[in-house]
Amino acid sequence: MPFPPNPFKPTAGVMPPVLIGRESVSMDFREGLEDGPGAPDRLMLITGPRGSGKTVMLTELGLIAKTHHWEVIDETASNGLCDRLISRIAPESGRIAGLTIKPSAMGASSAN
Repeated sequence: MPFPPNPFKPTAGVMPPVLIGRESVSMDFREGLEDGPGAPDRLMLITGPRGSGKTVMLTELGLIAKTHHWEVIDETASNGLCDRLISRIAPESGRIAGLTIKPSAMGASSAN
């Protein structure tokens, strides 16, 4: 007897019809937005292996943020990211005249 078709079809960030097992993340994020500044769940780190649904989860959180009247910017970390963010945040050139953003890396080391 053949197995039924696998319902999982990786689609590189395309929203599935139903999110399963992510309700607590969505609820925590929604609660963080409602609780206001300082709420722990307003800051989240979404990690996981390729294909685990990170992009889908971020898209869902963006939809939740929009329902709470937040502006959501969908971007990719590629060349020109800072310039694109500045143009979205402050499209009027005079608002942030002369601003530059220089990414940096910080690290720690232990003394031997």
